[in-house]
Formats: sequence, structure tokens, C-alpha cells
Amino acid sequence: NIKFNMIFTILEPPLIFGFFLSKLRRKKLVTMFGGLSGKKHGLKTYQKEISLLRKLNYFISPKSDLCIFASNREREDFENSLSVKLKKTAIIPTGTIDRVQRETSASSSKLNLLFLGRLEIVKGLDILIESVSNLGDCRLLILGTGREENNLKKLVVKKKLVDRVHFFGFRKDIDSFFKKSDIFILPSRSEGTPNALIEAMSSSVPIIASDLNYDEIKDGYSALTFKSEDIKDLTNKIKTLSDNPNLRSELSKNAFKEYKEKYTNEKMGEKFHESVKSII
Repeated sequence: NIKFNMIFTILEPPLIFGFFLSKLRRKKLVTMFGGLSGKKHGLKTYQKEISLLRKLNYFISPKSDLCIFASNREREDFENSLSVKLKKTAIIPTGTIDRVQRETSASSSKLNLLFLGRLEIVKGLDILIESVSNLGDCRLLILGTGREENNLKKLVVKKKLVDRVHFFGFRKDIDSFFKKSDIFILPSRSEGTPNALIEAMSSSVPIIASDLNYDEIKDGYSALTFKSEDIKDLTNKIKTLSDNPNLRSELSKNAFKEYKEKYTNEKMGEKFHESVKSII
């Protein structure tokens, strides 16, 4: 007896159920997709999962009344990788809440580097650990869990970084880590639109990210980017920010400005309302 005008699905697992229900009840189908990271995941078992999801997306996505993506880059990658033309799309940037602002002065003489995300090959954390081994007095704080955790811990031991690289697992108190971090680093080999990047922007933490053409940041204005999978380039970018507190301050200020203009939860809600209303 529940009355509804449309069916909304997020990512692939619920998509097939939403598709058949939309046909059964003759309702509009709205689907929201994330990035397709493809071969960069590096895990054979995960490649099987991606292959299945691609087939599912190829069949259902063109039949959806509205497909939502977090960025133009994700939409273009999706359509090009699957060779499909979607009926109607909307770009709704990922939003987050205003977080506790990082204090502008360095927390100590030892620089705190922060990584937040899944511990998977695609996230490139091995690249960051290798880079830290080439640096002087800094600490790397790692928040998250995943299938690569044991391998990453072995790498830390191999590089004799046990006293400088710290694993904290899954944490809910991420604000406390943003607040005491000097640089947030996103070394991914492939990405959609990472929530952690938006959260770093909202916390005014300076950002270094791999050059994956993110819509959310601009190199030299709101972040520094390095050539993906290039350990030497990442090391140099960390050194650049480490030696230049004024640049750190400028980047974080500009990133926070971008966040307030485009990536708050309120902005995301407004975009959702406009997009859904357009197909009713």
C-alpha cells in the first residue's frame, strides 16, 4: 500500500532489484553511480566482480530515467568505458558537513601526514609509504582497513618505518585526526570522487593528490598534484609543502572556499531536489 513516484538505487548491488521493481510498478528509475576503477585494483578476484558489474551497468544504465554522477569526469569515464549513451544524467557533487578546522600553526616540529581510506591496491598507499621512507622527520597516520593491510604493514617493517608510520584502523573520530594533521595525501592509482578528499577540503587541511583530473581540486590553487604512481614526484611535493607553510596555508584556504561554494551537504541536497524534480 506504500505509494511512491520513483525508485532510487545507489551503486550496482541494488540496481538489478530496482530495475525489475520499476518495470513491475511502472515507476521512474533513478540510479547513482560511483567511479569504475577497472584494472587498477590489481586483484584478480576483484576483476571478476568488476566484470560482472560492467555487464549489469551496460544492460540497465541506458534504461534508467536518470543517472547521477558526482563529477563530469566520472560520467564521461562511465559512458566511454561501457560504450553506452545514457538517457538523462545529472552531476551532483559529493557533499559533507563542516568539520573542525585545523589549526593554522604546525602541531609540532614533526610533520603529520594523513591518509584516510580503504587499504586496497587501488588506493596507492604503498606509494605513499615508499615516499615517506625517502623523507626526513615526519609521521604518517593511516585511517582505514582493507585487504592490503597486512602487506602494507610488512612494507612498513621492511622500510624500517615502524616508529613513523601508524595504523589506526577504522575510526569515527576523524575530526581529531584532521585537526592535528599538516598534509592530507591521496595517492590513488584510480578514483571516483573520494569522500576523504571533500572532508579534507572542509577541514582546511592542505592536500596532495595524484593527478587523476579531479573536478574538486586545482593544482597549485587548492592542492598540489603529483604524477600517479611516481614515488619521486610525490616525495618532492611533500618536501615542497613541508618547507613552505605559507603555501600550505594558501592551498587550504582556497580548498575550503571551494568546499563552501560547491561541496556542502546543503548544496548536494539542492542539486538532488532539482534533478529528481526534472523527471517527475
